[in-house]
Amino acid sequence: MALTGTPAPVALRQFARLKLRMLANGLRGRPSRVLSFLFGGVFGVYLAGLGFVLFAASGAGDPGVRLMVAAYGGAALVLGSAVLPLVWFGVDDTLDPARFALLPLSRARLVSGLLVAAALGVPGVGLLLATSGLLIPAAPHGGAPALAGQVVGILGGLLLCLATARAVTSALARVLRSRRMRDLAWVAIACLAALRGPAQLLVIFAIEQADWERFTSVARVVGWTPLGAPYTVGLEVAEGRPAAAVAK
Repeated sequence: MALTGTPAPVALRQFARLKLRMLANGLRGRPSRVLSFLFGGVFGVYLAGLGFVLFAASGAGDPGVRLMVAAYGGAALVLGSAVLPLVWFGVDDTLDPARFALLPLSRARLVSGLLVAAALGVPGVGLLLATSGLLIPAAPHGGAPALAGQVVGILGGLLLCLATARAVTSALARVLRSRRMRDLAWVAIACLAALRGPAQLLVIFAIEQADWERFTSVARVVGWTPLGAPYTVGLEVAEGRPAAAVAK
């Protein structure tokens, strides 16, 4: 598959095809890899569903609640994108930058191609599904303009998360390929699954004891940082601040 000397849109499609082909070949005849991929996929769908419900349910609250959910939830996704590759690389290493080291690709084409390929993975699809829950409260509170602004914000947030994950993976690719790191990845996945119950109890306790005015003030600040700005664009439009939405 030629990735060089072709127009950019064609090259991006070839990266997408290459990602899917490498993933299929990596799973062929390897039951352990198939099981690990299925487990990761189910876990990803579960987290995406929780994220969608959380973002969508914020529409039932006041503007302060919607702001906190969008800002804090978006910040958690961006920060998680910096940590998740340390775990997921041991399960899905088809985007290892070392695979493209011998190809005469420009940096811009390689980076854009890896981003397109990353969007086809379980984390990319899960992020898009989870954040699409922000569209539910956007339309009734701000109409079509807020809905359009939130679509742009969701896509911008997805790009930010994918770029963050790719930067971490590219910087630590040599370390992440080690056998020890793969074993640690499975330990981390098991720990995350075991902490689901305590985390839910901690969230319930925090909600009962929270100082909501302080949380709202901090959320406004987070909403102006790269962590939360993409996910609060629709809120700015809904509250009649289109200039703030454009700035974000």
